[in-house]
Amino acid sequence: MHSLSRLPYAPQDAQGRRKVPPTYLPALKALFTGVLCFVGIHLSGMYPVAWMATAEFLNNTTFWYRFGYLQLSCTLQRFMYYFVWTIAEGACIAAGLGYNGRGADGKTIQWCAAGQTYLFRPVMPADGRQLNPRPAARRFKTGTASTMWIL
Repeated sequence: MHSLSRLPYAPQDAQGRRKVPPTYLPALKALFTGVLCFVGIHLSGMYPVAWMATAEFLNNTTFWYRFGYLQLSCTLQRFMYYFVWTIAEGACIAAGLGYNGRGADGKTIQWCAAGQTYLFRPVMPADGRQLNPRPAARRFKTGTASTMWIL
């Protein structure tokens, strides 16, 4: 028997096999998110970060244009990573590896065992105290949030 069938959160049938609910809807949701991230990758090619280091950009643009361009181009660059992470998460969900049991109510199916990132939580903090780098990293990477030696 495969070792994944012995995980404590995986419900089992009478023969000891894992019972995983259908995975197609959560996997399609992850795939759709990945496709949206791919659109962000395409847009990042229209706003290259390397142009900000040129003399033309520094001498011929206003401060507010440079600030806005910096925000836009750096935000779009993150979509390369978001694309890969969401597609990998969707593949894990489609294989049944992302199943994390049911919620506290017993009805809600949780697919967060394979999730590694929160895409928009780090860029939209609730208040100014959350701008500290260490809590920001905890809001971004869920799988490595307890191993803060990475920072």
